[in-house]
Amino acid sequence: MMRVLRKCNECGLEAKDKNSLDLFVLHKSGKHNRSKLCKNCKSKRMKKYKQSKEWKDRVKKWRTTEACKISQRKTDLKRKYGITLEDYDNMLHSQNGWYLMVLEKVEHIN
Repeated sequence: MMRVLRKCNECGLEAKDKNSLDLFVLHKSGKHNRSKLCKNCKSKRMKKYKQSKEWKDRVKKWRTTEACKISQRKTDLKRKYGITLEDYDNMLHSQNGWYLMVLEKVEHIN
């Protein structure tokens, strides 16, 4: 009889060897570095949570924070122009604070 390494608390899926542990969500403090939920059950739980009022209120609150605005700015600069926020600040500083900048998209050669 094979020893069960991990068992999902919701659906009862069992991981009996190291390969089947891949069916479980990674979790640093869990046994074998895995969660007590399989990936499928975790996905279902998160979908349900993201439809809840609690999640929507949390997202709404996050979007009004300064950290969110900075994160969004970094993402926009990287996506649109291929530069980091630090690159942008350096360019702005080198222009003595003028806000007129001409940015060209950076083409990466693979």
